Amino acid sequence: MSRVLLRNDDERKLKFSSVMFGRTLFSVLGVLALATVVGTIIIDGFPFQKELLTPWMAATLIDFYINVIAISVWVA
Repeated sequence: MSRVLLRNDDERKLKFSSVMFGRTLFSVLGVLALATVVGTIIIDGFPFQKELLTPWMAATLIDFYINVIAISVWVA
C-alpha cells in the first residue's frame, strides 16, 4: 500500500514540475514577445499606421494579439 502511495506522490511531483516548467516557459516567451513589440514601437513608431498597413495586415495583427492574450490567460 505504501508503495502505491509513494509512486502516486512521485507522479504528482513530476506532473506539477512539468506544469510549472510550461508556465515558466510561456511566461518567458510572453515577456520576450512584449519586449519585441515595445522595442519595435519605440524604434519604428506605432504599428497601426495607415501608410504601413493594408487592411488585411491590420486584421491579421489584431487577430494575432487576440490569440496571444487568449493563450496567455489559458496558460496562467
